[in-house]
Amino acid sequence: MDERVPLYKKLEALQAEEVYPFHMPGHKRRGMEEFLRSAGSRDAFDFRSVFDRILQMDITEVDPFDDLNHPTGELKDVMERCAKFYGAQETFFLVNGSTSGICAAIDAVCRLGDEILMARNSHISVYRQVLHGQLRPAYLYPQELKVGGVLFHGAITPQELKRGLSEHPGAKAVLVVSPTYDGVISDIAALAELAHKHNKILIVDEAHGAHLHYIRPELSAVRAGADLVIQSVHKTLPAMTQTALLHRCSDRVDAQRLRDAVGYFTSTSPSYILVASILRCMTFMEKHGNAAMGAFYGRLAAFYKKGEDLSAVKLFGPFWASGEPGDLQKNGWCKDPSKIVILCPGRGREVAERLRDAKIETESSSPDMVLALAGMFDSEEGFERLYEALAAIPGRVCVERSKGTPDRAIFGCTEDKTGNAMSSVTVNAGSGYEIVATEVAETSRAVQNLMPYEVYYQKAEAYSECALAEAEGRVSVDTVYVYPPGIPQIVCGEVISREMIDKLKAFEAAGFTLRGLGEQDRIRVLKK
Repeated sequence: MDERVPLYKKLEALQAEEVYPFHMPGHKRRGMEEFLRSAGSRDAFDFRSVFDRILQMDITEVDPFDDLNHPTGELKDVMERCAKFYGAQETFFLVNGSTSGICAAIDAVCRLGDEILMARNSHISVYRQVLHGQLRPAYLYPQELKVGGVLFHGAITPQELKRGLSEHPGAKAVLVVSPTYDGVISDIAALAELAHKHNKILIVDEAHGAHLHYIRPELSAVRAGADLVIQSVHKTLPAMTQTALLHRCSDRVDAQRLRDAVGYFTSTSPSYILVASILRCMTFMEKHGNAAMGAFYGRLAAFYKKGEDLSAVKLFGPFWASGEPGDLQKNGWCKDPSKIVILCPGRGREVAERLRDAKIETESSSPDMVLALAGMFDSEEGFERLYEALAAIPGRVCVERSKGTPDRAIFGCTEDKTGNAMSSVTVNAGSGYEIVATEVAETSRAVQNLMPYEVYYQKAEAYSECALAEAEGRVSVDTVYVYPPGIPQIVCGEVISREMIDKLKAFEAAGFTLRGLGEQDRIRVLKK
């Protein structure tokens, strides 16, 4: 981006222009304190806030600010330059988050009733679009990574994609998540080559990887051969919450249909504060991104090096330098070090609370780990505070895992129910633990009894309700997930297994909130 179109500067100067706004939004670019003072109210001081400065810049599609939904001027220009910068054919600014980009990407590629081959660890937004688009999902299962005894979603391997394509040759598109919430990056180049060989469109949910372009561009799905890539700008770059990008990277996707789809899933009154935030972020990254990102990963590497002496907890990674255990070419996956995964089996909640007591708030935690998201604006002081807080955690002689405590991974186990050994790859992490990558057993894959739309759009009379604990063997109407990260445990149309019920109950017992259930953990199922 460049200074020819400084939208954020125009917004800052708007108030000084004294143009009276007989248009939306209703605050009329006046602060609440200002209004109350003009009205002689004694409450004016109570509404004093720096937030009023934001209101003074809050506009939508009025002249001369172009229209995000039909750009012909400055916004069209800047999105074209952004596409060129990233190496895409076309880029869209999104103010409804990556969710809108995911929905638009699927809608642009799939028609009513089409089959989509999708990662089972996809975000809830993918499942919602599959449902409402009346698509037929078929699942790719990520490897299970067992790291120091803690399970994570791993990569979607080329072998797993080959299986999926063989069993579902009619699928219109392939959708995978890379990086995962915990930072595992799949070999997108290999997946793209395989998908294109079978004439499939590859969609990559890269919501957690907008920064890869600036530090390891070959790992970004945009450069690795994906057709559509969705990135959350706000997750890993310095932009406001709810901002994202959608990249069209090939001619395999109908350009006009994609533009139409983006319009369907974008507010007709987009916030230009959010648009300006994307532009400002992109301008900064174009000028300073590579240097700032390199310096950040230098600070990050120093933190991991220092963290090798931690005794009560261990750090998963970093694993993406050439020749290291998680090297993409060696094992088919690598790990982004900016997702700081703190391994602490049986103590996840305790460690998170100890960090909170030290005035450090992390992204999420589970019974066995804590996830801290690092970014380029994190300082040496911040990393030092995190290290000192982790170093102060007392060790334990033995941690006894309580019965039913859920692993981080959602699906399966490391051997199937018949006791047959499964193919796996063991890596010595050099950090006091091993990493075992295992394919998910066939017996651990969910049973899709009916397509989600076949269940969801039935008349209410076809549903009944029961306690989750009593739902084994029933076909679910609800989609149930733990947030974060928003990956469904039970999907509409699936047969509810005892394993699913036990995992959800264990998550709940560990203090997590389940979404998708009714009051008192009741779930809607199809009548028998």
